[in-house]
Amino acid sequence: MAKETQTITICIDLGSSLTKVVWSLDNSPDINFLTMEPEIIECDYGHLDTYRSKRINLHSASKDDAWVNLKDNKQSSFAIGFLASALLAEANLKALKYESALYKILAVLGIIAEQTQFRLAINLTILLPWSEWNDQSKLKEQIKKEAKSFLFRGKLINLRVLNCMCIPEGAGITLNRYTGILIKSNKFITTLVFGHRNTSILTFQRGMMIEANTTNLGFFRLIDRIIELTSGLDRKLLNKIVYQLGDPVNPDNPILNQLCMSQIPQNLQREKDEILVAIRTAQQYYWALISQWLQKQVPKSLSEVVVAGGAGKYLYHRLQEHFSTISTYWGTDWQDLIEASPQFKNLDLHEECRDILAFRLVDAYAAHSYQLKSLHDSQNQKSIPTPV
Repeated sequence: MAKETQTITICIDLGSSLTKVVWSLDNSPDINFLTMEPEIIECDYGHLDTYRSKRINLHSASKDDAWVNLKDNKQSSFAIGFLASALLAEANLKALKYESALYKILAVLGIIAEQTQFRLAINLTILLPWSEWNDQSKLKEQIKKEAKSFLFRGKLINLRVLNCMCIPEGAGITLNRYTGILIKSNKFITTLVFGHRNTSILTFQRGMMIEANTTNLGFFRLIDRIIELTSGLDRKLLNKIVYQLGDPVNPDNPILNQLCMSQIPQNLQREKDEILVAIRTAQQYYWALISQWLQKQVPKSLSEVVVAGGAGKYLYHRLQEHFSTISTYWGTDWQDLIEASPQFKNLDLHEECRDILAFRLVDAYAAHSYQLKSLHDSQNQKSIPTPV
């Protein structure tokens, strides 16, 4: 018996530290969430099969055991997310996002297809860094071609992409913020996106984006500096702990101890103090880089600054002080909606803090909402009779 076809609207934010997904079925009011580790690794199918056959599994969700094969290259598998990290892949911060995007997107679509058990027709929005936005035509062409027939976890998946749209990171929250508002002022609206790999600025005047720029001053710069000033710290653990510690750091926060390796009590405090000094030094260094970039890039005559991206939340106090005379918008209304969602409350967070993850999802959630509105408006226009 043929599967029922359902239309799905989905937004994928291909973050360098976390893949974030917001999706909904057209016949359901529920907004669903999915997150995956950013790692991806290409490996021979035989190697992958051997690895999987020898490990001991208790239970794993499909998102934690995800791999993709293109239909015309079944011997070469791409492990995505947790499975890729288990195969010792590392997030490649130098590679272009769009080059690995195809496999990550197919994995996400495979997970949802497996979960819903429907044949899916897809309205897709992808968030890309501004610096890679010009590559969107290549990516959209690849997705439309490969989504028709690919292998996910060894099973054939056939999908139909109805619409595929790429927008710059930060555009989701901005489009929703200003849709329907007639902006007459000559003052600028600036959207700042603080990511793990890079930081971007989108500048708008009279409702139109007039300028954009991306720099490689991502959160990883802060982590790099801490690693330079310390010994033996694990990058992945540092990413998690440093973000949770926030800025400024409370020296009495017990999670600082998770970074210490000493087993001798008298050495433990000394190690903790050294790590604390390294973090504070790195914070000053990182903010100096960011603030200098802001001074060069942000227009002088501003009506509002929109802030997106997880590293933006980390820099909250510094950014509020920097823009003390200007209105700032952080999408807290969207964050509240996300946190109140039953689907979000049931989301397996793994090592994420719930409020931090909610903020990181704001841009994708807002982009998904904007996409739903656009599709609804488009359908309404088609149904309006036209004069003969």
